[in-house]
Order: sequence, then C-alpha cells, then structure tokens
Amino acid sequence: MKESGASRNGRGRNKHFWTAEEDTVLVSVLLELATDPHWKCDNGFRNGYMVRLEEIIGKALPRCGLKVTPHIDSRLKTLVSKSRAIAQMLSTSGFMWDDDKKMIFVDRSVYDE
Repeated sequence: MKESGASRNGRGRNKHFWTAEEDTVLVSVLLELATDPHWKCDNGFRNGYMVRLEEIIGKALPRCGLKVTPHIDSRLKTLVSKSRAIAQMLSTSGFMWDDDKKMIFVDRSVYDE
C-alpha cells in the first residue's frame, strides 16, 4: 500500500509525493512570509527564507520530513511552472476561471482551435 507523502527508494530516491495537506501548509506559510516585512523585500524574499519555510512547515507537520533541498525547492519550481501555465491559459481568449469548481473553463470549440 502506497503511503501518502512517501518517498521512494532507488532512482530519484529523494522523490516526494506531496499531499494536499502539505501543499496547503506550504502555500499558507508562503503567504505568511509574504506579508512579514522581515522576510518580504521588493523583488521577492530575503535570504534565508527557505530555512524559515522549512522550520514552519516542520512545526505544522512534524512527521513530514520535508527539507529545503530537495523537497521544498523542487515543489516551488513545480508550482511556479504550473502557475505560469495557468496564467497563460487565462490570458487566452475564451479561457475563464470557474471560482466554484476552482478550475479553468473553456468551451470545447475554443479548445479545439
């Protein structure tokens, strides 16, 4: 039975399968740091924010074992990439955000084009 949030051994042994709870905590902590003048600066976050991120996540999810490298850094890259793809879709005519379903909506004809 595959355990949620488990790591695999072998190739990609640091591979971590993020749970919805871990993602929620990660985004929540990022929002918290983004509003904290100690960590937020004009072009992003101040040095050391990743270590603080790891500390807060570790307190919120004590058994998760998430580390800055490779887990958190990799997940942030994935989320940024997905965020850019979503923004690009939403900037295309016919693509809309469905706030009730929390997903992108597009008519089939627009998608087929």
